Amino acid sequence: MEKESLYVEQDPEVVFEAGTEHLDDDGRPKRTGGRKVQLCGLAQYGNLIGITIGYIITASISMAAVRKSNCFHKEGHHAKCATSNNPYMIIFACIQIVLSQIPDFDKLSWLSIVAAIMSFTYSTIGLALSMAKVAGGAHARTSLTGVTIGVDVSGSEKVFCQPTFSFVEKKCQQHWPENTLITREYALNIPRYGVYHVNFFRLVWRTAYVIVTAVVAMILPFFNDFVGLIGAASFWPLTVYFPIEMYIARSKMKKFSFTWTWLKILSWACLVVSLVAAAGSIQGMVNSLRSYKPFKTQQ
Repeated sequence: MEKESLYVEQDPEVVFEAGTEHLDDDGRPKRTGGRKVQLCGLAQYGNLIGITIGYIITASISMAAVRKSNCFHKEGHHAKCATSNNPYMIIFACIQIVLSQIPDFDKLSWLSIVAAIMSFTYSTIGLALSMAKVAGGAHARTSLTGVTIGVDVSGSEKVFCQPTFSFVEKKCQQHWPENTLITREYALNIPRYGVYHVNFFRLVWRTAYVIVTAVVAMILPFFNDFVGLIGAASFWPLTVYFPIEMYIARSKMKKFSFTWTWLKILSWACLVVSLVAAAGSIQGMVNSLRSYKPFKTQQ
């Protein structure tokens, strides 16, 4: 979605005379305000948080699958090779705590290259293994696929965390500009790296965020149903409703016109689809909870 589509028309002179309170962070006229912006932000950040939890579940499942695959190849496919996801979630969370402190993590050029390579690798391996399975009927190793998925989501998870990190840190700096715990940076000289700036609030807040999301992932490790619920909850507001409303507002479309009517019908139809999908995901999670024991999930 283009950023320009979010702006409302304002008189430049009025904006200039009123001061910066009518300007956004990038110096352009403020976007459409009101409750809809708050709801859009709530849906967006809720979706990002849900995605980070989903990535933790994905990484742990991938690593557990690697160990389970190795066990099968060593002990045979009739052996009991159940593996708990929790140790891998803890390991993944520890890695993310370290990665979350890297400054401008979302701007690292090599990250996109690694993610692209990992995505291409596990997609190619998965396709090749599927073809081998169909052609020969033999069991194929999936260890490399699981490893590449784990590496891929490890970097991707941190990218999706950055908007939440930035939002909370900027809001806290605006509300408590004189609090040195939030605003003060301490310079540390690290050999072979250079100067690294430490902020205690950033250290505590980002660490707490990773820990909380990891604990939630341990409590609700139902990958398919959880991902389905995230998709259902974010699809209608972020993909359909708000884009349609912004298009109608920007084009100054008349109410009950032909285009306005059909856009509204499309929006309501997609809402029904999202509600049905959400209901299915919730039902699946409820069914899983009947036989689920917290922190004892195994693959």
